[in-house]
Amino acid sequence: MKRKIREQKSKEHGFLLTASAALRMALEDAKTGHFIKTNFSDPQHKPHIISRTRLSRKNQHCRWIVEVKEEIPLSLNGKSGLMNIARIEIDPFDRKILRRLYLNYILEGEYQELLKRPFSQPSHR
Repeated sequence: MKRKIREQKSKEHGFLLTASAALRMALEDAKTGHFIKTNFSDPQHKPHIISRTRLSRKNQHCRWIVEVKEEIPLSLNGKSGLMNIARIEIDPFDRKILRRLYLNYILEGEYQELLKRPFSQPSHR
């Protein structure tokens, strides 16, 4: 239900790209696919992978932020700590990937701190 509401709102604002289309575009991107295939756990190990797509608005600029995260347990009790992350920013009007950020074995806190900094660092890690 929430997805339908988000997609309807995106259509009302004139976006050519819906949230689900942005997720699909990110997952079909060759560079992102390569990162996920080479860095995320093998599917037979049943990794805990989540995706999130949200619309970011800053200074009259909109972009879809697509995050695909694999949570890696630190102990046998399954407590997560480390993550592999693919973060892709997509222009909702031009349907172009603006930025890619790939991170291996990063803690959630480190990731949040990284996002607070301006993007002057390289777009790949």
